[in-house]
Amino acid sequence: MAEINAMINALLADRSYFTTQQLHSMIEFVNELDEETLYQFKNSDDRTIMFAYEQLVFPDRRNRTDDHEMQLLNRPANTAIQNNRAFFERYNTSVPYGRGYGGNVYEDATKIKYDYAGKILSAVGGLATMGGGIAAAVAATTTSTVRAVLTATGGAASLAGGALVVLRNSLADSQMASNKRFIETVKKIVKARNKVNKFFEDTNNKVVKDPAKAATQLQAGLSSHPSRFTRGPNNTTVYQNLSAVEKLLQEDFVSQHYNIKSKLIIRNGDPWFIRLETLRSEPRELSQMDLEVLQNVASRL
Repeated sequence: MAEINAMINALLADRSYFTTQQLHSMIEFVNELDEETLYQFKNSDDRTIMFAYEQLVFPDRRNRTDDHEMQLLNRPANTAIQNNRAFFERYNTSVPYGRGYGGNVYEDATKIKYDYAGKILSAVGGLATMGGGIAAAVAATTTSTVRAVLTATGGAASLAGGALVVLRNSLADSQMASNKRFIETVKKIVKARNKVNKFFEDTNNKVVKDPAKAATQLQAGLSSHPSRFTRGPNNTTVYQNLSAVEKLLQEDFVSQHYNIKSKLIIRNGDPWFIRLETLRSEPRELSQMDLEVLQNVASRL
């Protein structure tokens, strides 16, 4: 089997963290990302990625500069997120069950404050007598930032407020681990997309460099490929449609392209296929068989 086909099939077969439908939703999500966000998912750390991600999932949550505001207004909504908000909203920078308290899970300074506040609260028995415990804990510290943490969570006047102080960092670690599984899977999808793009770019360069050789190898590859002809009713020969491969190599790729974009498409449980878009031609849809044939031909150019 051709390398790209094997890579995509392995990606789709991975059920270690996500269901089939969730994985398909993530692929649709990646298909709609702009180049800047794709670059961030590929190269940035988790904190930076989650900041960019939250701009897509929660566009009204953060303060922005005028330039950033205009950029978001000009960016179309990600329909994959809109169609499955319950899934995509699981991944964020907020502390689970924090009811707005707890700060950013990636902020080390906040983690230190809550660790200190939790130790003070536990020392004065805050969980046993929450109202008095919070008050005693506030009185016990002279650190203004820790005092603010205790006062804010104690303002809820409930056991939940004090429990958040003690458990905040464990909850934050759990959210970060969940985010990491999501990020790692999205990175795999982005990597696969980039590899497919690179294949088409390299094939385009080879065809432009020697179109005569490309034409010769195309005909040889098509005529010898076992999928080209199959046996039909009454022992007839059935012609397999590989026109997408022929048009790509004989028409589209004879000129240089600098804006090749490919997307992995999964639709209504059908076998996956690749949609190839360039500014110089109509989008091409290549089946798994098309891709296998194309890779075999390209390997000989």
